[in-house]
Amino acid sequence: MTFANPTWLLLLIPLPLLVITAGITWQRRGERWHKMVADRHRSRLSHHRPVWIYFTSLASGLFGLAGLIVAYAQPESGEEWIETKNEGRNILLCVDISRSMLTKDVSPNRLLAARAAALDIVEQFPQDRIGLLVFSGETQVQVPLTIDHTFIQQSLAQLNPIDLPIGGSNLGEAILTGTRVLVDTGQRSNILVIFSDGEEFSSGLEEAAKIAVDSGVFVYALGFGTKAGDFIPGDTPEQPFFFDRNNNRVQSRLNEESLTMIAKISDGFYSRGIGPTFLRKLDNAIQEMDRFEEEGKHQRVAKPAYQWFLFGGILFLMASLALRCFPLRSATAAVLAFLFLPTPPAQANPLADGRSSLREGDAMRAHSLFTEAAEQTSGDRASRIHLAAGSAAFQAQGWSSAADSFSQALVTTDADLKQQAHYSLATSLFYLGNKQSKEAKIKAWQGSIEHYEQALEITPDDEKSE
Repeated sequence: MTFANPTWLLLLIPLPLLVITAGITWQRRGERWHKMVADRHRSRLSHHRPVWIYFTSLASGLFGLAGLIVAYAQPESGEEWIETKNEGRNILLCVDISRSMLTKDVSPNRLLAARAAALDIVEQFPQDRIGLLVFSGETQVQVPLTIDHTFIQQSLAQLNPIDLPIGGSNLGEAILTGTRVLVDTGQRSNILVIFSDGEEFSSGLEEAAKIAVDSGVFVYALGFGTKAGDFIPGDTPEQPFFFDRNNNRVQSRLNEESLTMIAKISDGFYSRGIGPTFLRKLDNAIQEMDRFEEEGKHQRVAKPAYQWFLFGGILFLMASLALRCFPLRSATAAVLAFLFLPTPPAQANPLADGRSSLREGDAMRAHSLFTEAAEQTSGDRASRIHLAAGSAAFQAQGWSSAADSFSQALVTTDADLKQQAHYSLATSLFYLGNKQSKEAKIKAWQGSIEHYEQALEITPDDEKSE
């Protein structure tokens, strides 16, 4: 398995430290509890979750966090082949590789400058079919029209004047050959881009341009070189210049007139070297051409596996949260039970509003509404509503209000209901004592113990009260 963003995995390093920190925190909390509560009262006042729940919840949370971190690292499992559909247009690059293109009146030389310009065009149009045609005294299709631009780039990197045995520069024949290649695709409009110094040693250039435009081929021309020109370099250091048959050094100059004429006749555009203006005009022309769809190339792509870690991480986090809520406090259980009690129509208003407030998280408003509803009825039903009111206040940590409501819930003949009221009142008094002064704390905790004992008298086997 590999990862697209392995840097995210560094976040896994602190996780063991969290385990150590959690263990130390658990131990210190237990020590503080032992110092605060005497041994004889500890079993009655302690309502901590079992150790296994605490650490299982912690482990689930850490596994969930680890799963999310691994998902962010984008794991990849294996590879698969996909076939892409391609919508594009035809662009044929026609590069002059005659000896004159080695002239160094532009840096580093004309041919290398033309190659760089051709690579810019290949990069500019990634979705289109591009072909490569080279010419000097003869013309050769180097790369047929293809969407495999990597092959085009590799072929451009290997251009060399010695690839074609016949010297000279037959630009007219190159235009005719390029036109035939593009017309054979069956598309009504195509682009031919010429990279040359414009030197032409054969006739028929104007006729070739007319045939191109009549065939739906727009010719865009790029000129490389200068008006002053320079001498054509030789093949070896011993012979630094190229000589003609009369043993004279051969000088080459940029012939912009021929390239401009070709572009004008064929509704194209001419530019000396590539630049933003040329690319913009070429792009506008290509955008106006009809697209065609063809089978794309097969690509081997990595199969993503992040979804398994993401899904597992979320499940572990949900399990961790569920364990932290288990077991439910008696107050919470009472509230959940009360929410399903049948409600008489005459008393529906405060009860319904109280339930809505409780669901919305406004527990103290729910306490007030439940208390109001309890005052409108009597008997065991009133006690149940008072118990629910106390549970709502307990959730909001309103210990005093909770204790008052649980006290009123004791007025009932239902033994189970009375046991819940005693137990909840004892718990509320215990937490209430934590917030008070020393004397008030002792009084509240004594009352808490008394109500725990009364809860045990009703149900001696209740493990929570014990």
